[in-house]
Amino acid sequence: MIATRLVCAAAAMVAVVSIAGCGGGSTTTPTATSAANAYLDDRSASVTAMLRDFGSALRAGDAARARSFVDPGADTAFAQLIADAAGSVSALRPVHLEYGVDASTAGSGTGLAETLVPDDLQRRLDAEGASDSWVAPVVVDYAIGGVDSMPTRVKAPMVLVRHDDSWRILGYASSVLHSGSAPALPWDHPGLLRTDVRTGDVDSVVLSYPGSRALAQRITAAFPSAVRAVTDFWGEQWSQGAVVEATDTPAQFAALGGGGTDPASAAAATVYDRVVAGKSGQRRVALGQRVVFTPQAVTELPGATLGVVLRHELTHVATRTRTAEGAPLWVTEGTAEYVGRFGTFTTLDEAAPDLAASVRANGPPSAPPSDAAFTLSGPDAQLAYQQAWSMIDYIAGRYGRARTVSLYVAMAAGPETTAQQDASISTTLGVSGADLVSGWQSWLRTQASH
Repeated sequence: MIATRLVCAAAAMVAVVSIAGCGGGSTTTPTATSAANAYLDDRSASVTAMLRDFGSALRAGDAARARSFVDPGADTAFAQLIADAAGSVSALRPVHLEYGVDASTAGSGTGLAETLVPDDLQRRLDAEGASDSWVAPVVVDYAIGGVDSMPTRVKAPMVLVRHDDSWRILGYASSVLHSGSAPALPWDHPGLLRTDVRTGDVDSVVLSYPGSRALAQRITAAFPSAVRAVTDFWGEQWSQGAVVEATDTPAQFAALGGGGTDPASAAAATVYDRVVAGKSGQRRVALGQRVVFTPQAVTELPGATLGVVLRHELTHVATRTRTAEGAPLWVTEGTAEYVGRFGTFTTLDEAAPDLAASVRANGPPSAPPSDAAFTLSGPDAQLAYQQAWSMIDYIAGRYGRARTVSLYVAMAAGPETTAQQDASISTTLGVSGADLVSGWQSWLRTQASH
């Protein structure tokens, strides 16, 4: 197996430390360490060159050449996936696409713990004449032309096999080792179609697959007005464009949606890579932001409901660079719900039937919902979203949209204690947290009585 090969191959270069290095009783000498580091560096360089050429074949749309980088012992489904990917990459039209090894976790001096392939697989590879194998920390940097200002990075660990001096791809680690999620690469799913749509002064992109074409058509039609609705609330300090992916299988949604959202409990999810500083002093940029719709959205989001969800998710896109991890969900989700539902109802019963019934039966909530209440699989999620929406709807109606945006910016800057939230409320709205809740409760009683 690779860990044994790595240590003993290095020790074989220095016979003096061979017994000590592989015997388990002595400390590895600097000479053995240097040999091991040289081995790691050589392996990383060879694999990097292979991955660079593999990415080049995909960019060129050369299915035969791309498939030549697949190990002969690979599963036939993976070999077909790679052949199909070449065509899908051409449809995507990326301005940048590069496969490589994550330099932060591979090579000498990093302390990377080797992941071993299963014993039965290693025995098979040995029987096939493999001289080495590696569960490599592969990453893919790509940018979609017209929408991505900078490349996003996707982790795509691969199991690689060496025969003589050539490395080949056995498959993704997620499938070969049966662990982890499939990489979020849109071209890894057959039948990819890119549709461009003008949203304001920029281009947006809708990606679809054979089973999601109808949903994609509806998204494309709703896109311009959804962007306008978000801009009307948030202002122009966002890209005013996005990439939306309409998936056609649960497995596809799990891969492209990040694996953190159950497709049975949500219609869509917004994912991103990371937030970085913009170029030349421009605003911060959220890399790799994608709105991903579940396959059942085509039937579960009839009529205007699709627009509500699209506006909700695009609000997350617009506010991403001003939203820290741990920001209170009643603010972030409530704001997205407010923008999504704005103008679609006339009564509380229409907008939030569960909340209206709860207020009539038990009175209004004593406070905004906690973060825990938003767990999609939990019993209180639907009510929590309605409560959060109602709080933001009340604030926007009572204090105006501009101050509602200011409240979002203040409270979404990071995790806040109750005292810090009260301070943000006082600074932006001019009332105490207790007075805000009291006003919201009175408003709810009035709305529920209509």
